[in-house]
Amino acid sequence: MRVLSADDAAPIPGVLVNASYMVGENLYKVGEINHSLAPMQTDAEGGVDFVYSNKLSMLRVQLSLEGFADLQLAWRPQRGLTIPPEYNVMMSRATRIGGFVMDDRGTPLADTMVQLHLPDSDSGIALVESFACELRVTTDANGHWESTRVARELLERIEGAPWRTDFLPHGWLRFSEKPQAVARLIDQSFVFTLRPGLDVRGMILDLEGLPCAGARITLGNYFSNQRSTTSSVSGDFVIRGAVSGREIITAFDERKGIGFKVVDVATNAGPFVVTLEPFRDLRLRTVNRDGNPVTNVEVKWNPVGQHEKTSNGADGIPTAQYHFQGSTGSEGILRWSEAPADTLLVSLFSKRHSQLHDVLVRADGAVQTVVLDEMFPPQIIRGTIRDAQTGASVSPARFQEGYPRTRPGRIMEPVWYGDEMHRSDFAGGRFELEFENSANEDPKMFERIFKVSAPGYEPAVTRIVRGNEGDVDLDITLQRSTSAPPGSESKP
Repeated sequence: MRVLSADDAAPIPGVLVNASYMVGENLYKVGEINHSLAPMQTDAEGGVDFVYSNKLSMLRVQLSLEGFADLQLAWRPQRGLTIPPEYNVMMSRATRIGGFVMDDRGTPLADTMVQLHLPDSDSGIALVESFACELRVTTDANGHWESTRVARELLERIEGAPWRTDFLPHGWLRFSEKPQAVARLIDQSFVFTLRPGLDVRGMILDLEGLPCAGARITLGNYFSNQRSTTSSVSGDFVIRGAVSGREIITAFDERKGIGFKVVDVATNAGPFVVTLEPFRDLRLRTVNRDGNPVTNVEVKWNPVGQHEKTSNGADGIPTAQYHFQGSTGSEGILRWSEAPADTLLVSLFSKRHSQLHDVLVRADGAVQTVVLDEMFPPQIIRGTIRDAQTGASVSPARFQEGYPRTRPGRIMEPVWYGDEMHRSDFAGGRFELEFENSANEDPKMFERIFKVSAPGYEPAVTRIVRGNEGDVDLDITLQRSTSAPPGSESKP
């Protein structure tokens, strides 16, 4: 790949290049493997080389350099977007944006992280190149921040949020939803305001009741905006920026153990004492109904929050708040030697077997066997997309998945899913979709319908595809849009 300036086609050296590739077709199903390559930089000629497996299903490349708009490139060979042996990409100059972060009294806040994020990544059907925005900048001594890595075209779509540990969480702000915010970004006068939070103080004790130095301490549910710190030499800690209310303090030391306490945070709360306990040993073995090992099963611990619920809504007794996820090995065995409690709730995910959620297991060192049911064979829906008049292949095209809903009077109306998981783009005039049903989900329960869109054509809705039909071939024809611009016809 060669990276060139859109201004004059001159090579751009020093561009940071982050690349990753996916093995497996469905990006949202268990069993796919995402490989990240070591970061690279373009050379004096703007060049960079990639070596990749022929079995990959997606190659994603992210390009960034201050002064130019961040770019993302993605190829999906199994969906017709083949990877070329050589590729020139043009980077455009970015718009300088910026502003200030202040507290609620108008005092500038230095050393505050400002995050910029693009929540809506959809920029068109099956485009290889698209502008990106996923970056962090830090305010200076005057509370000022700025960036020249965001394309002007994205300013109405991006979100921003400031973050400093001694202040309350701000939350994401979509700039276009606040009057004059985009204009103030451009003239670098936009102001984020942070409100100070509360201090939570305490001490961490080890198994012998002695002060524990260097323990990692968090305040809050794992799936929330946790605050964190490290205990001092005397075992003391202060967590700043806390919100008043019921919370969990978790202390973790990889050598000495784990501890937690449910507390009610009030003004300058504490001091709270948290005593570490020994880790427990969890061992699981996953097998099928015949007793044969099931390998590569992802096992995820579901911690129970301060309101006695897991993130899945299951009831439980509050636990320490951190993360564990591992996979069973060649014998279907998984071991977790740093489990936090005698009993745990875990979820299990497997490529060709049923998912299990909030399974109660013991962390007592004994091997426990979990039986997984094999799933029904996957349903493959494949076919072609053609011009209704000429029969020529239509490329690219987008498939939006939905389901049929029957209204009074037996009138069927389609309901379309709104997330990226149910949207697939294809190039080359052909498509192939794969759907799996778990062992406890009869395929006949499922009905799917698809809206097919392509540039220059009117969208078309397919017939209803039932889950118990087995593999299905669909030949889809699209009518040209009467408002299609000249030259939008697909080539055979």
